[in-house]
Amino acid sequence: MTAAAKEAIENAKARGIIDPDELSRIGSAAADAVASWQKIVSQVNNIMSPYVANIKRLSPDAKVGYRGSLATGIKHSTQGPFDPTDFDVDAFIVSDSLAARFDSNVFFRDARNLPEFKLIADDLEEAFINSLSGYRTELGKPFTFRIWTEAEYLSKVVPYGYKLLE
Repeated sequence: MTAAAKEAIENAKARGIIDPDELSRIGSAAADAVASWQKIVSQVNNIMSPYVANIKRLSPDAKVGYRGSLATGIKHSTQGPFDPTDFDVDAFIVSDSLAARFDSNVFFRDARNLPEFKLIADDLEEAFINSLSGYRTELGKPFTFRIWTEAEYLSKVVPYGYKLLE
């Protein structure tokens, strides 16, 4: 097991992300997966962070982040570890003011439907594709931010794990 993997395990255990008993059962392959996950998290944070100030300028009440296996290290559907060879970025913006710009019957508020956010989403998608070999792209499903109200964020995002960006 590499030194980086050992350090990643200790950091993950300290943050309560990885159950130490489960990790010891899985072994060093999991340690390497944790190290890969942490490296990708750092890369995604570095790519997204420069855009956060611009988003907050466009919507001062905004919180910007991502959720899912990238945020937690665990795939929700299988409860298995994050897969560094096949992942997406489930980004979100929490903003009551942005959410109010959509009809109340819209289930998925896609920031790409707001002209000022389309270019940001395009830039981020290009950066992910060019920088992250395991970033999954799907035809007709480009990177975007889902817009949540504060109440939705508290009930649908917070309980399942997330990462906010500054």
